[in-house]
Amino acid sequence: MPAELQRRVCICPRCVEQELRQRTVHEAEEGDSYLDAATGFVVFTEGYHRRRGYCCGSGCRHCPFDHCAVPGKRGGPVAKMAAPSAVMLALLVWLLALTPQAGHAGVVTEEFATDPFARGWQVVGDTNLCRWDAVHQNVAVTWDSSRSNSFLTLPLGAELTTADDFAFSFDLQLTDAAARDPENRPAAVQIGLGLVRQSRLPDGNPTRLVGTAQDLVEFDWFADSFIPGFGENPATIGPAVFGANGSRAFSFNNFFDLSDGATWRVRCAYAATNRQLTITLLRDGVDVGPVNPVKLPTTFQSFTVDAFAVIAWSENGTTTDSLLAHGTLDHVVLELPDPPIGALTLVGLGAVEFTSVSGWRYTLEASGDLQNWGDTVTADGTGGPLMLADPRDVVLPRQFYRVRAARP
Repeated sequence: MPAELQRRVCICPRCVEQELRQRTVHEAEEGDSYLDAATGFVVFTEGYHRRRGYCCGSGCRHCPFDHCAVPGKRGGPVAKMAAPSAVMLALLVWLLALTPQAGHAGVVTEEFATDPFARGWQVVGDTNLCRWDAVHQNVAVTWDSSRSNSFLTLPLGAELTTADDFAFSFDLQLTDAAARDPENRPAAVQIGLGLVRQSRLPDGNPTRLVGTAQDLVEFDWFADSFIPGFGENPATIGPAVFGANGSRAFSFNNFFDLSDGATWRVRCAYAATNRQLTITLLRDGVDVGPVNPVKLPTTFQSFTVDAFAVIAWSENGTTTDSLLAHGTLDHVVLELPDPPIGALTLVGLGAVEFTSVSGWRYTLEASGDLQNWGDTVTADGTGGPLMLADPRDVVLPRQFYRVRAARP
């Protein structure tokens, strides 16, 4: 991807191709053309055409591509691909920055200094439950269980599973939190923040309160409440993890009251090696842990999550639960795995080299029109440099490449 295109708002195939075509006009240098005395026309040299890298279809006098794009003149010895410089421009790598506010690879930081809804944040469900506070530079959130399931989300730009290491952290300050209807629904619904799968929102987890969610890594906090059949229940942190098939793991014996007006810094870190979610808790900057970790049992199947979310669960489907709480969210940090493809470069006609990651499978895809893509070669990651080369005998005026990374 040319450096000057990487920060464009739109880098769809059509815009990229248009940019490449326009660039040829600006890249003409002294010596790239001459004035034909017989016709008075400006004629481009063969060297200029080779730098441009494709036949423009105009029937140019010094076309090195055998006029392959000129109607009625296709055929003959056509270059298998464009010249190396043009192929470099045409090499499209679809690994974009996760979000505009990413500090460096693998870390996304959100301070809410500017409107988050202009930078990828969105609300799924009831839009009245959160708003950006420009004065205090945070997000004001209402958890009202009488409403529908609602989520303030930020897409990660990638999918995470039990095979990935990741972490998320945030500042939470609550001004009040209690059962919304203590007479009829005295058990407190949890305040939730964590990672979700966007395709399951908002109706994919309609019965979360009875423990049947899917694809969810959630930090929960329950206010003081009365649970019918169990009695008084003190304020509790209850982190929970749900797999794609509904398998679950949780820990609910961590007693902390977060509704005291203090700023609570919460960090949840998942380690793939021991399949454990560990929580660090600070009150106004002071460590007040420990919090019992959550470890996935051997019977737990994988989850898939692709967005951070502030979660307001609905009480619908239950008869004893409710919640009404108000607070603010600030200083969100997402620590994500490094992208599976790094430092990708062109090393020859139809050959690319990049830094690979073990446990991933890589496919070099090719296209002649940026619309129809086909696989050329596949290889497993080595944990180091990996080269993929198109083994086909390609006869096209232009050839575009991209690399796809997927779990085996």
